[in-house]
Amino acid sequence: MDECAAYWDRVGRARARHHLERRVAEYKGREHVRLIGEWLGAGDRRVALKTDAYEEAYGPDTFVPWLLSRTDSVSVVDVSKAIASRAKLVVHGADYSCADVRSLPYRDCSFDLVVSNSTLDHLSPSDVPAALSEINRVMRARGVLVLTLDNAHNPLYRLGYSIEKRLGLQGHMQEKCYLDSEVRPLLLTAGFSVSDVRSIVHLPTPFNLLAKTLSSISPGLMDIPIRMGIRFFSKFGMGGRNLRTGWFLAFRCVKD
Repeated sequence: MDECAAYWDRVGRARARHHLERRVAEYKGREHVRLIGEWLGAGDRRVALKTDAYEEAYGPDTFVPWLLSRTDSVSVVDVSKAIASRAKLVVHGADYSCADVRSLPYRDCSFDLVVSNSTLDHLSPSDVPAALSEINRVMRARGVLVLTLDNAHNPLYRLGYSIEKRLGLQGHMQEKCYLDSEVRPLLLTAGFSVSDVRSIVHLPTPFNLLAKTLSSISPGLMDIPIRMGIRFFSKFGMGGRNLRTGWFLAFRCVKD
């Protein structure tokens, strides 16, 4: 078995629940729906691909049901058979496959829309160009790629990321936070043009840990304070235009 697949299978089997507090995860899901909805726009029905199944397997941040309502079909790939199998049991309607994003099991020009949400930042930076080229291969001309990566423009997130990576607190492999200036040349080389850049999920880095702690003390009583905190901090994102406050850097890319 491939070393990467074996690693994520171990993570998948060990994972009992999502690493995000429920309301934080729901907010993350809404942020993706808002962004993809805006960038997708109105038009013909589409054939979509999502490049990992983690949200579908473990969390309330899944947006595959929303994608299914907006497209003709949705395929989801994950390098881990354990994660893909669990996702298939939890979120129905999509076509799930165990595959590496660097070697996708699809014909050329198969998809109008690809959503790669915080997938490539788990790869070694040296593998990212190959993954982007493979995504480009399976997309149709003028297809849209929504790419999100851990955001190095956010100083608090980058600091927390470094600490968690060094101490192994996240529970899974983390590779790199990215700057806009690092990603654009990779996309250009892979055959994409970038039409928009935003950031999403505008919360201070410790917010999730605080929310999980409060929820464990009194789940019902802390619902309103956590939701109010999310609404308050999300305002600093200025609709995604403030790159320094989001957890993820998001690119709208079009296949040339």
